[in-house]
Amino acid sequence: MQRNASALFTSCVIRRIFLMAEITKHFTFTVRCFFVYDISLYP
Repeated sequence: MQRNASALFTSCVIRRIFLMAEITKHFTFTVRCFFVYDISLYP
């Protein structure tokens, strides 16, 4: 039981880390798009 709970907690943490990585990647991509858009808007 204890080992099962530990494995469940570990998989949850790993999933959360992957989710944060995806959010960070999308956020960086969005910021980069806005940045490029601003540069092209104001040459």
